[in-house]
Amino acid sequence: MTSYTSAFPALHSIPVPPAFYSIAKKVYHKDSPSNWPSSSLSTNPIYQSLAPPKYPKYLKQTSYANLVYEQYEHSNQPKGRSSASSSTAEWDDLELRLPTAWNWKDKAKHVEVDSHGLQLKYAGPGKTEAHAGSIRSNFPMPPQCGIFYFEMQVISKGDDGYIGIGFCTKDNDLERLPGWDTNSFGYHGDDGHGFAGSGVGKTYGPSFTTGDVIGCGVNFSDATAFYTKNGMLIGTAFSSIDLTKKYYPVIGLRTPGEHVATNFGDEDFMFDIELYIKEKAGLFWKDILQQEESQQNTLSETKDDMETLVMSYLLHHGYTSTANALVHDHTTLASSNPVHSEPDISQRQGDDMMFQLQCGQFIEIMREYMAYRKQQQRSSEHSEVTITTTLEDEDTIMDDNSDNISSHSPLVDTLTATNDNSSRRNDGVSLLKSAMALGQQLQEEYRLDKRSSTKERLTEIFSLLAYPDVENSPAAPLLDLTCRDQLATRLNSVILGKPSHFFKKKKIIIIITLFTLLIASQSQSTVSSLEHLYRQAIAVNAYLALEGNGEAILLKMDSLDKMSQL
Repeated sequence: MTSYTSAFPALHSIPVPPAFYSIAKKVYHKDSPSNWPSSSLSTNPIYQSLAPPKYPKYLKQTSYANLVYEQYEHSNQPKGRSSASSSTAEWDDLELRLPTAWNWKDKAKHVEVDSHGLQLKYAGPGKTEAHAGSIRSNFPMPPQCGIFYFEMQVISKGDDGYIGIGFCTKDNDLERLPGWDTNSFGYHGDDGHGFAGSGVGKTYGPSFTTGDVIGCGVNFSDATAFYTKNGMLIGTAFSSIDLTKKYYPVIGLRTPGEHVATNFGDEDFMFDIELYIKEKAGLFWKDILQQEESQQNTLSETKDDMETLVMSYLLHHGYTSTANALVHDHTTLASSNPVHSEPDISQRQGDDMMFQLQCGQFIEIMREYMAYRKQQQRSSEHSEVTITTTLEDEDTIMDDNSDNISSHSPLVDTLTATNDNSSRRNDGVSLLKSAMALGQQLQEEYRLDKRSSTKERLTEIFSLLAYPDVENSPAAPLLDLTCRDQLATRLNSVILGKPSHFFKKKKIIIIITLFTLLIASQSQSTVSSLEHLYRQAIAVNAYLALEGNGEAILLKMDSLDKMSQL
């Protein structure tokens, strides 16, 4: 891996003492720091990176900025530690350096380059096409930048203005103008034609001459290239570019007196490339939304799923009032466009949801009681609530001939015990009383329900009362937090997917209250389903950007931490 200490040499990531420049020039006999061997720079202790490398500011709004920072962080990690987001091999093999100057070692003999590697002059006879000459940049354009753009100012058009600007591969002959050969693309100033792998150009844009500023951009998101003149977009010049190849910016000259200066991003561009990137990203977002709308024609539940995610997010973070308003708006809208369904079926679904919520409430009380017991066991052996016996038969809980939970439950025995000297036991007793009261209420309310599923569910949740050590019992899965999440998701779907007459007003209030309690009782480390999906989207976007996917690079997605700071 090329050390990140020299990743962007021409932009000078850190201040380097002038004395170091003079010493290095004597050692390497070169005029531009951008041409010094990167290995020598990386091993010199003076040129150690103290801050992330700089890059043209228009790339800050793309994922390229994130990749640069992550690779910089990776390069500064102690040996043996790897990046959390990508493997060591991925970062080591990733080349993010940008073209920053012209490579004086990679040019035709008739082209001269100044000491800064930015100005070019023609120094040949200029009699025939064989006298043409071009020069490539020091680095290729990495697809991870999404869009690469540079500008050229024509200081003098020379005799005929046969100046070409574009890009080509490493293998292209430099004794030719850009665009004349395969894998070479160019826009020529004498006739305004565009050349793509052919000596015969096609009409593209206006000609350019002394004083004009011509920009060239390669869009890796759609495999196109565009040009600008004096800050105005000319339009797409080339499309369907083979992005499997590496391309270098290139400029070609052919007649005496031709003189140009180049800006790779050290200074502001004449063209508003930042706005161009924002517009392209906006088009991609619009296309994504349109695809989602077209899919909703076949997937009618998409809207309900999204509303469910939003509801889950609101309640997870305690925005109860907003959640209630969302439900109110949804039910109001549904009442104006009623869904025609069988009333008995809808009401039965609502009653079943209420039953599941009440069962969930019972489980929550038992979860709280188990947490209390565990705390008491840690604090004092004398204060723990002892459960010594088990139910002889769990089926007695749901005995059709009994209206109450079996009095032989060990927790019932605990409730009958008194210990006025132990105040810390009162909370546990209170929780058990609440669980018992709710259990008796459920038995009474669903006593006439003949469905086997109802009886089985009650037997299942009441078994939490039967085991001294619930966490190591067959009933332990009932306390799993995933069960709570599943219940919350199901509730969201029911609330947002039904018309206003589906629930009675009183039941709506009960549902929202119970659901809020469920979400509020979750651990702070648990995130909502919406956040899970958003984080997954960020991870996928970051991976695609790392692989050089142009659309993912332009569709920059910030982390939740960054979003919360906006």
